[in-house]
Amino acid sequence: MREFVDDGLTSAQNRLLDRDHDGLPNRSQVDIYQANLAMQLSPFVCGLARTGGIDSALKAYREGLMAEATSLIEGLYPSGFPRSQGHATFNDASQQRALGAAVRGQTFDQFCTLLRQQEEVLLLVINHVSMVRRAIIQILDESELADNMDEAAPSPIKDASLADLSRSAGPGTLALNSTERVVDAAKTEVQRSLNDTFDALMDVAHIRCAKLLNHRSEQNARLSLAGFYALYTWIWQFIAQYERLGGKMCFGLRGTLTAQAKAFLGNFHAEKSRQIQILIENEQWVQAEVPIDFQNLVDCVVEAAQMPVSSDALSPLSLANGKVLSQSTSGPVSRPPTASLVSQSPSADHGLMIRTESDAVSVRSLDMGIGRMHIGDASFHVVGCSLVLVKTVVEYLQCGVSVAALAPDVLQRLVEIFKMFNSRTCQVVLGAGAMRSAGLKNISAKHLALASESLALCMELIPYVRECLRRAMAPSQEGLLVQLDRAAQDFTSHQHELHAKLVAIMTERADHHARTLCATDWDALDGAPPAPAMDALVKEVRKLHKVLKRYLPAPVLRSVFAGIFAMYETKLTQQYRQLHISTGKGKRQLMLNSQYLLRRLRALDASPVDWELEVVVNNIDLVRPHQPAPAADPTSPSTASDPTSAASEPPTPSVTHSPASDFDPLMTPSS
Repeated sequence: MREFVDDGLTSAQNRLLDRDHDGLPNRSQVDIYQANLAMQLSPFVCGLARTGGIDSALKAYREGLMAEATSLIEGLYPSGFPRSQGHATFNDASQQRALGAAVRGQTFDQFCTLLRQQEEVLLLVINHVSMVRRAIIQILDESELADNMDEAAPSPIKDASLADLSRSAGPGTLALNSTERVVDAAKTEVQRSLNDTFDALMDVAHIRCAKLLNHRSEQNARLSLAGFYALYTWIWQFIAQYERLGGKMCFGLRGTLTAQAKAFLGNFHAEKSRQIQILIENEQWVQAEVPIDFQNLVDCVVEAAQMPVSSDALSPLSLANGKVLSQSTSGPVSRPPTASLVSQSPSADHGLMIRTESDAVSVRSLDMGIGRMHIGDASFHVVGCSLVLVKTVVEYLQCGVSVAALAPDVLQRLVEIFKMFNSRTCQVVLGAGAMRSAGLKNISAKHLALASESLALCMELIPYVRECLRRAMAPSQEGLLVQLDRAAQDFTSHQHELHAKLVAIMTERADHHARTLCATDWDALDGAPPAPAMDALVKEVRKLHKVLKRYLPAPVLRSVFAGIFAMYETKLTQQYRQLHISTGKGKRQLMLNSQYLLRRLRALDASPVDWELEVVVNNIDLVRPHQPAPAADPTSPSTASDPTSAASEPPTPSVTHSPASDFDPLMTPSS
C-alpha cells in the first residue's frame, strides 16, 4: 500500500497546478496497479481459501491497514502532536487538545497544506482498499476452486466453511451440503469482511477531516471570502470523491462543512454590518466619483442576472472564475495597514486573506472615475457609503452564487443589510443624526437629494440581486425572495418621506413669504416689478430648483416641484384674498408682480404652473380709503351743538415690514 500511496502523492505533486486534478492517480496508473495487485494476491488468496485461513488473514489485514493509515496521516501533523497508538486513541481528549493546539498554531498556508495532503493520503488509501476488495472478489470468482471443484473430493475449504457455517447458522445449515453453496457462502463472508474494512476506513477519513476543521473553526470563520471559498472547495471535492468511492453519503463531514460555512457567513455579516453603520454615521453626504472598478461590479451583477438560464458558462459572480470581484476595487478604498493579513496558498493562484480587524473603509472622490453609477438605463449620483454598499452586496452575491448551500442564508443577510442601510440613512438624514455623528452644521436640500439618490440606487439594484439569488436557490426556496420585494417597498416609502421633507421645508418658507407679502404696502409701491418680497420668493424657489436639478432625475424633480407649486398656489391664493388694497395703482402693482412670479416659475420647466393668481387679483375689491373729516369751525353753531362732530376715526396703524429673510434654500431650518 505504501508504494501505491507514495506513487500517488508524487503524481499529485507533479500535477499540483492542474485545476482538474482530483487527488488520485490517472486511470492508466490505477489499471496497471490493479493488474499487478491481482497477480500478486492471486496465489495468496487461493492458498488461504484452500486452507481456511482467509478470515484470519483479512482481520490481520484490517489491523495492519488501520495502523499504516494512522501512521501515514499523523506523519503529516505538526511536530507538537503526540502520535496516537491507533485510531481508537486518536479520539481521546488529551490527543484532541494536543491536535487542536497544534493546528491553531499554524498559519493558514500551513493548515491548507496539511488538509490537502491528508485528503490526498486518505483518498489514495481508500482507493487502494477498494482495489484490494475488487481484486480478492475477482480472484475468488475466477478460481478453479469455484468452477471445477470435484463435489465428491474432500476439501479443506469445504470442511472449514461447513464448520464455520454450522457454528454460525445452526444445525439447519448442515443441510446445505452443496459445494457451490458452500463456496458462495464463503465468498459472501469474505466480501462482507472486506466491506466492513472499507467502511471503517471511510469513517476514519471523514472523522479525521472533520476534527481538523473543527479545531480551526474560529480562524476559518474569520477568513476572507477568497480564503474560505478555497477551503470550502477543497473539502467539497474531497466529499464528492469520498462519496463516489464509498457509494454512500458523508453526512458527518457535510454537516461540519455546512456549519463552518454558516459561521463564516455570520462573522462576515457582523463585520460588514458594523462597517456600513460606521460609514453612514460619518458620511458627509457629498457626491463621490464612481471609480471604474465599482461600475464594473454593478455591470457583473446585471450581466449575471441577464445571462440565459440554459447557458453553461460560469456566472460572472462565481468565485470559480478565480477572483473576488471586490478585491479589484482598491482605488476608492482606504485600509489601515493592520486591517488584513494576506497570504498566498501554494494550491491556489489567488490571494487568501484573513481579516483580523474590521475594514475601516472610506470612499473618496478620485480623479479617475465617472460622475454617476449606471444600472441598466438608469444613472445615479452616489456618496461614499453607497459605493461600499454596492461592494458589499457583490461580495454577498459571490458567496451565495459560489456556495449554493448558503444562498438562503445570504438572502436573509442581504435583506438585513438593505434594511439597516435604509433605517440608518433615515436616522442621519431625516432625523438629522448626521449633525451629531458627522459634524454637519445642518441638513440641506442637497443632503436630502443625495440620500434620495442612494435609496433609488438600491431600489434599482434589488431586482438584479433577486434574480441572481433565484438562480442559485432551489425552486422550493424561491418563496423566500419576497423579502427583497418588501425591502424595496421600504426604500420607496423612505424616498417619498425625503421628497415630502423638501416640500415641508418650502412650506415653512412659504408662510414667511406670505406674511411678507401681506405686510407690503402695495398702494405705495412705485416702479417696475418685482417688489422686494416677490423677488425674494422667486430667488429662493429658483435656487432650490438649481440644487435639486443637479442631483435628482427629471421625473423625480417634476414630482417634488409639483408638490411645492401646489402648496405655494394654495398659500398665495389665501393670502391675496386677505390683502387690503385701496387704489388701482396698488392692484396693478400686485398684478404685475404676480405675472412676474408666474413667468419666472414657468421658465424653470419643473412642473406646470397653472395658477389662477391673476383671476384672484382681478377679484380683489378695493377698500375705500379713510377720508378725514373737514376741520370744524369753532364758531359754527352746528359744530358747537353736536359734540360727536369733533370725533374722528382712529388713524390707520403703520405697517412694520419684517426684515428680509436670509434663508438659503439649500439649508433645512434649524427648527
